[in-house]
Amino acid sequence: MTAHRSLQFPVPFPPSKVKISRATPDLLVLTDLGAPLRMTGVIAFIISGAFVVGAIRSPAPVVIPWVAALVLGAGSIAMILLPQRVTAVFDRSSRTLRISRRSIRGSTLDEVDFRRISSVIAEGSRSSVTAPATWRVCIVLQDGTRVPLTSYYDSSTTHMQAAAAANEFLGLPPVTPESPVAQGDAAAPRIVTKRPPSIFVLSVITIFAIVFAGFGVRLLLVEWHRLTVSLPTRAYVLSTDVQTVRSSGRNSSISYRPVVLYRFRVDGRDYTAQSVTPLNESRGGHWAFDLVSRYRAGDSVTAWYDPARPQTAFLRHEWSLMPLVFIAFPLLFSAIALFAFRKARTTGGTTATAQHG
Repeated sequence: MTAHRSLQFPVPFPPSKVKISRATPDLLVLTDLGAPLRMTGVIAFIISGAFVVGAIRSPAPVVIPWVAALVLGAGSIAMILLPQRVTAVFDRSSRTLRISRRSIRGSTLDEVDFRRISSVIAEGSRSSVTAPATWRVCIVLQDGTRVPLTSYYDSSTTHMQAAAAANEFLGLPPVTPESPVAQGDAAAPRIVTKRPPSIFVLSVITIFAIVFAGFGVRLLLVEWHRLTVSLPTRAYVLSTDVQTVRSSGRNSSISYRPVVLYRFRVDGRDYTAQSVTPLNESRGGHWAFDLVSRYRAGDSVTAWYDPARPQTAFLRHEWSLMPLVFIAFPLLFSAIALFAFRKARTTGGTTATAQHG
């Protein structure tokens, strides 16, 4: 190994990426806080919140915002809480590299003798041939095995600087960063890591499933009440229309609600209502326009009203699939997650192998 030279790299690097947290003649410490994934999770959580607000403000139950909030909410919390804090300590006194990984799932510690290290590289990757390059720091062992410090890539060039600093500390020749390889290229060496999923991930998914299934149960109970207590009466159609229901937010979704204005009399008093279905729901345009086409101004129809609140009325005395969607989708989602969790648990602990094309 060559004689030690002073490191020529700024300390520290930007905290949102891989950084050199300590650099002395006998110690080099690289850390990664997982900030890129956490920030992505925060953004996804804000977007999921926007979907929830849009669904709450919607004048009628809309499925798409709630489903989007379920998926984005579970994913965002996982991205915020699950990324590991990685610390790689190059210790000249013991001639050992210690890599610790800590997260809410637990912690691991790996030790590698300096003599087993061939080089430290900035491993590049692309999602496609034309996509921007992303990087991560990777330890290359003498037998060709690669041990990445992080499981994910990001676009920061500080990975190249950190790899160069590690090579200089170890007295190894400088290594040119690898050309980014498009995912799926069989010629690219890869590390395949299998880790049983955390019970925390399953818990997050289950909590979101319970929340959204609970909302579906509430809709089902409301619909059941209205269908069982409502009484029929003669009504007269005044006008028809189809309203556009747009959820709030930049990527708002659009649905359509059938509106039929009709008048009816209960106990000698006239009332008007415009709900067609018990839940006054909105769906696709074809469904809404098809319902509206069944009514024309002047038609005599049967309306169903709540004796306790006669102004609450509707025309279609039939069950809707919407509550069942809210109940079935999250339960199916959590069932799939549970199946994947149990299957992965049967494979045992963490393993890592190198694959070469």
